[in-house]
Amino acid sequence: MIIFGSFVKRGDTQIKIQHDERYYPNPEKFDPDRFRPEVWRARHPMTFLSFGDGPRNCIGMRFGRMQSKVGFAMLVKNYRFEPSEKTPIPMEFSPRGGILGSTNGMHLKIIKI
Repeated sequence: MIIFGSFVKRGDTQIKIQHDERYYPNPEKFDPDRFRPEVWRARHPMTFLSFGDGPRNCIGMRFGRMQSKVGFAMLVKNYRFEPSEKTPIPMEFSPRGGILGSTNGMHLKIIKI
């Protein structure tokens, strides 16, 4: 099977597409503008797969996204997040696993505002 121009064998796992520079230039950089509606619409819809796609995608997708947005807004409203002394800078990412993650975990200071 050919997906986005690459041959994929049966049993291969394709992950971390949000880290592919063809779709997300400079993926290590914090760039909220990459999710502006006009930029979002210009990208292929299968480059962001948080809930799957098609007629059998997650039925709780809209509720889950809204719940995540509200929860995140409440955290950002009430707390400040900073790297701790244990946080390696620059962050090193693990090449293993199903999702993108730090090699040594994520250590943050959480300060109530």
